[in-house]
Amino acid sequence: MWKNQALYTNLQKDGFILVFKPALKLPDGRAKGNVDAELVLHTMIEYPNYDKVIIITGDGDFYCLVEYLLKTGKLFNLKYKNRKEVDTCKHTA
Repeated sequence: MWKNQALYTNLQKDGFILVFKPALKLPDGRAKGNVDAELVLHTMIEYPNYDKVIIITGDGDFYCLVEYLLKTGKLFNLKYKNRKEVDTCKHTA
């Protein structure tokens, strides 16, 4: 069972579609997801199939995606873990 399984289950019960990506295992045993480019690509591929998105991020790597989703009215909310790291996205949203 995943660490956040209860959260995932509740989000799915509420109608959210969750997309998971297998993490790479680094030589020191840590996991590395590196999903930035995939999130942007998947968001744009699925663009006609959703009404709104919520982006949860730990950095400002999604500035151009946030900017575009705001412009087109598809960004519902932007959540961030560290205020300093996502300052550019925060000011856009």
